[in-house]
Amino acid sequence: MRKPTVTLDTSAIIAYWKRETQGSAVQKIIEYEEGGRINLALVTRAVADLARDKDIVRKKRQLQEVKRFPAIGSTLRFDTPGSTLNGPDFLVDKKSFNRLKNILFPGLARNDKDYIRKIYDIDHLWGHIRAGRSFFVTTDRHFLNKKEEIVKDYCSQIYTPEDCLEELEKLWGKTQ
Repeated sequence: MRKPTVTLDTSAIIAYWKRETQGSAVQKIIEYEEGGRINLALVTRAVADLARDKDIVRKKRQLQEVKRFPAIGSTLRFDTPGSTLNGPDFLVDKKSFNRLKNILFPGLARNDKDYIRKIYDIDHLWGHIRAGRSFFVTTDRHFLNKKEEIVKDYCSQIYTPEDCLEELEKLWGKTQ
């Protein structure tokens, strides 16, 4: 059986670091990676998300910690930390990007105060979809609230950390 592929959204990693309730489920997912049961990765956009943190000490620690996870590519952005031509990021056609943008954030305009964060969120999911990975794990409601539409259009599953664990355990027949 091929290892399940799991992509952690930045929100899931932050929940893990903050030791929030969902963080314990993320910790178990990370333990599955360490035990060789799953293929776990972050999207390169996680570096850009974390680089926006205003707390310099926390930012430095988190950027160091995130290096332990393999990275899959996302939308190539020349104005974004960690996005380079010689890395895993890729060019995206505007039509494909806008289709996903309209599902997640209909009517998103450049003057939206959270415009960059929302664009990065689209990049996270686009990287996951393009890589053909199985489980996108997030705590962000805008992904979770649109998961049926995303599944219909992209055949990509979105899970909370707890739901991901439940699905993995079903997949393995609860043979822990």
